[in-house]
Amino acid sequence: MTATLLSQTGKITRQELQTIPVPHGTSTHQPLSHFEIVEALLETLGFRRIEVVRDEYAVSHDGMRMFGALDLELGITGVRFSIGIRNANDKSMRLAMCIGYRVLVCDNMAFHGDFTPVLAKVDARCAQVARHDRGQCGMRCRSYANPPSFDPWCFPLLHPLEL
Repeated sequence: MTATLLSQTGKITRQELQTIPVPHGTSTHQPLSHFEIVEALLETLGFRRIEVVRDEYAVSHDGMRMFGALDLELGITGVRFSIGIRNANDKSMRLAMCIGYRVLVCDNMAFHGDFTPVLAKVDARCAQVARHDRGQCGMRCRSYANPPSFDPWCFPLLHPLEL
Protein backbone atom coordinates (compact mmCIF):
# COMPACT_ATOMS: atom_id res chain seq x y z
CA MET A 1 0.00 0.00 0.00
CA THR A 2 1.57 3.28 -1.10
CA ALA A 3 -1.41 5.63 -0.75
CA THR A 4 -2.77 6.82 2.57
CA LEU A 5 -6.20 8.41 2.91
CA LEU A 6 -7.15 9.87 6.29
CA SER A 7 -10.67 11.08 6.95
CA GLN A 8 -12.73 12.10 9.96
CA THR A 9 -15.97 11.12 8.19
CA GLY A 10 -14.92 7.60 7.22
CA LYS A 11 -14.07 6.02 3.89
CA ILE A 12 -16.45 5.08 1.10
CA THR A 13 -16.28 2.93 -2.03
CA ARG A 14 -16.46 4.10 -5.63
CA GLN A 15 -20.07 2.83 -5.83
CA GLU A 16 -21.02 4.91 -2.77
CA LEU A 17 -19.31 7.92 -4.37
CA GLN A 18 -21.82 7.65 -7.22
CA THR A 19 -24.69 8.37 -4.80
CA ILE A 20 -23.33 11.78 -3.73
CA PRO A 21 -25.62 14.46 -5.22
CA VAL A 22 -24.20 17.21 -7.41
CA PRO A 23 -25.28 20.76 -6.48
CA HIS A 24 -26.96 22.96 -9.06
CA GLY A 25 -24.61 25.10 -11.09
CA THR A 26 -24.62 28.75 -12.00
CA SER A 27 -23.53 30.51 -15.17
CA THR A 28 -19.98 30.77 -13.81
CA HIS A 29 -19.69 27.59 -11.74
CA GLN A 30 -20.70 24.15 -13.04
CA PRO A 31 -19.99 21.50 -10.40
CA LEU A 32 -18.96 18.08 -11.66
CA SER A 33 -19.96 14.87 -10.01
CA HIS A 34 -17.12 13.47 -7.91
CA PHE A 35 -17.88 10.11 -9.48
CA GLU A 36 -17.57 11.59 -13.01
CA ILE A 37 -14.12 12.95 -12.20
CA VAL A 38 -12.95 9.61 -10.81
CA GLU A 39 -14.38 7.72 -13.80
CA ALA A 40 -12.57 10.07 -16.22
CA LEU A 41 -9.32 9.45 -14.35
CA LEU A 42 -9.82 5.67 -14.37
CA GLU A 43 -10.63 5.75 -18.08
CA THR A 44 -7.45 7.72 -18.76
CA LEU A 45 -5.37 5.27 -16.75
CA GLY A 46 -6.98 2.40 -18.65
CA PHE A 47 -5.85 3.92 -21.96
CA ARG A 48 -2.28 3.71 -20.62
CA ARG A 49 -2.79 0.14 -19.35
CA ILE A 50 -2.27 1.22 -15.79
CA GLU A 51 -4.22 -0.97 -13.40
CA VAL A 52 -5.90 0.29 -10.24
CA VAL A 53 -5.03 -2.18 -7.50
CA ARG A 54 -6.86 -0.42 -4.66
CA ASP A 55 -8.89 2.76 -4.37
CA GLU A 56 -10.69 4.48 -1.52
CA TYR A 57 -12.54 7.74 -1.15
CA ALA A 58 -13.92 10.06 1.50
CA VAL A 59 -16.33 12.98 1.34
CA SER A 60 -17.12 15.80 3.73
CA HIS A 61 -20.32 15.65 5.82
CA ASP A 62 -22.24 17.69 3.23
CA GLY A 63 -20.77 15.80 0.24
CA MET A 64 -19.22 18.93 -1.25
CA ARG A 65 -15.57 17.89 -0.87
CA MET A 66 -14.09 14.61 -2.10
CA PHE A 67 -10.73 13.03 -1.33
CA GLY A 68 -9.35 9.88 -2.91
CA ALA A 69 -6.30 7.64 -2.99
CA LEU A 70 -5.57 5.09 -5.71
CA ASP A 71 -2.80 2.50 -5.69
CA LEU A 72 -1.66 1.69 -9.23
CA GLU A 73 0.42 -0.97 -10.91
CA LEU A 74 2.29 -0.28 -14.11
CA GLY A 75 2.81 -3.74 -15.58
CA ILE A 76 6.26 -4.03 -13.99
CA THR A 77 6.00 -6.68 -11.32
CA GLY A 78 6.44 -5.23 -7.88
CA VAL A 79 6.45 -1.58 -8.97
CA ARG A 80 3.52 0.40 -7.65
CA PHE A 81 2.78 4.06 -7.32
CA SER A 82 -0.21 6.09 -6.26
CA ILE A 83 -2.42 8.99 -7.23
CA GLY A 84 -4.10 11.26 -4.71
CA ILE A 85 -7.11 13.29 -5.84
CA ARG A 86 -9.29 15.94 -4.26
CA ASN A 87 -12.11 18.14 -5.50
CA ALA A 88 -14.69 20.52 -4.07
CA ASN A 89 -18.06 21.58 -5.43
CA ASP A 90 -18.36 24.38 -2.87
CA LYS A 91 -15.40 26.35 -4.32
CA SER A 92 -13.32 25.76 -1.17
CA MET A 93 -10.52 24.15 -3.19
CA ARG A 94 -9.78 23.29 -6.79
CA LEU A 95 -9.42 19.94 -8.50
CA ALA A 96 -5.98 18.59 -7.67
CA MET A 97 -4.01 15.40 -8.14
CA CYS A 98 -0.62 14.29 -6.87
CA ILE A 99 1.45 11.30 -7.92
CA GLY A 100 4.22 9.44 -6.15
CA TYR A 101 5.57 6.24 -4.73
CA ARG A 102 3.93 7.40 -1.51
CA VAL A 103 0.91 9.71 -1.41
CA LEU A 104 -0.90 11.27 1.54
CA VAL A 105 -4.42 12.67 1.21
CA CYS A 106 -6.32 13.92 4.25
CA ASP A 107 -9.57 15.82 4.72
CA ASN A 108 -7.69 18.31 6.92
CA MET A 109 -6.16 19.51 3.57
CA ALA A 110 -2.85 17.62 3.88
CA PHE A 111 -2.04 16.62 0.30
CA HIS A 112 1.38 15.32 -0.64
CA GLY A 113 3.02 13.26 -3.37
CA ASP A 114 6.29 13.33 -5.27
CA PHE A 115 4.71 15.37 -8.07
CA THR A 116 1.55 17.49 -8.37
CA PRO A 117 0.70 17.80 -12.08
CA VAL A 118 -2.92 18.92 -11.82
CA LEU A 119 -4.11 21.95 -9.92
CA ALA A 120 -7.03 23.19 -11.97
CA LYS A 121 -10.00 25.37 -11.42
CA VAL A 122 -12.99 23.82 -13.19
CA ASP A 123 -15.15 26.49 -14.79
CA ALA A 124 -18.32 26.28 -16.88
CA ARG A 125 -16.42 25.89 -20.19
CA CYS A 126 -14.30 23.04 -18.88
CA ALA A 127 -17.30 21.26 -17.33
CA GLN A 128 -19.22 21.46 -20.59
CA VAL A 129 -16.31 20.04 -22.59
CA ALA A 130 -15.76 17.30 -20.01
CA ARG A 131 -19.37 16.14 -20.23
CA HIS A 132 -19.48 16.13 -24.05
CA ASP A 133 -16.01 14.80 -24.84
CA ARG A 134 -15.70 11.91 -22.35
CA GLY A 135 -16.02 9.30 -25.08
CA GLN A 136 -12.81 10.35 -26.79
CA CYS A 137 -10.31 11.01 -24.06
CA GLY A 138 -11.65 12.41 -20.83
CA MET A 139 -11.56 15.97 -19.58
CA ARG A 140 -9.90 18.71 -21.63
CA CYS A 141 -9.66 22.31 -20.72
CA ARG A 142 -7.37 24.53 -22.73
CA SER A 143 -8.97 27.84 -21.84
CA TYR A 144 -6.43 28.90 -19.24
CA ALA A 145 -3.78 31.45 -20.13
CA ASN A 146 -1.02 29.77 -18.09
CA PRO A 147 -1.33 25.97 -18.19
CA PRO A 148 0.67 24.11 -15.54
CA SER A 149 3.99 22.60 -16.57
CA PHE A 150 4.24 18.83 -16.65
CA ASP A 151 7.11 16.53 -15.79
CA PRO A 152 7.85 14.48 -18.96
CA TRP A 153 7.61 11.21 -17.01
CA CYS A 154 4.12 11.97 -15.71
CA PHE A 155 2.74 13.60 -18.85
CA PRO A 156 1.91 10.28 -20.60
CA LEU A 157 -0.21 9.33 -17.60
CA LEU A 158 -2.34 12.45 -17.71
CA HIS A 159 -2.16 13.53 -21.37
CA PRO A 160 -5.93 13.20 -21.96
CA LEU A 161 -6.55 15.64 -19.11
CA GLU A 162 -4.58 18.34 -20.97
CA LEU A 163 -5.07 21.43 -18.87
